[in-house]
Amino acid sequence: MRLVDAAAIDWLEAANQYLRVQAGTRSYLIRASLSDLEQRLPPELFLRIHRSSIVNLGRIEELHGTSAADRWVVLKGVERLKVSSPRWPQLRDSLVGPA
Repeated sequence: MRLVDAAAIDWLEAANQYLRVQAGTRSYLIRASLSDLEQRLPPELFLRIHRSSIVNLGRIEELHGTSAADRWVVLKGVERLKVSSPRWPQLRDSLVGPA
C-alpha cells in the first residue's frame, strides 16, 4: 500500500475498472470508482471536468475553449485533458470567477 498526499495529485482518470492517479512523474492504478474518490477529495482543490477525469485545480496552467466540442485544460507539465461542455462553466468559475 502506498499513501499519496492529495495535494500531490495532478489528476485522476477512469481506466476500465481501475482509477489512474497521476502524481508528478508517478502513476498509480487503484481499484476504486471516480465517484467514490470524488466524494473524498477536498472540493476546494479538485474538480471533476469530465465523466472520466478529475483535476487538481492548482495544476491547471491554461484553459482552452474554442468551441463547445473542443474544450480542454493544460496542466503544468504539458498534460492536456478534455473538459466536457456541462462542466466548463463550473471549471471557469472556479478558476477565474463568474462570467
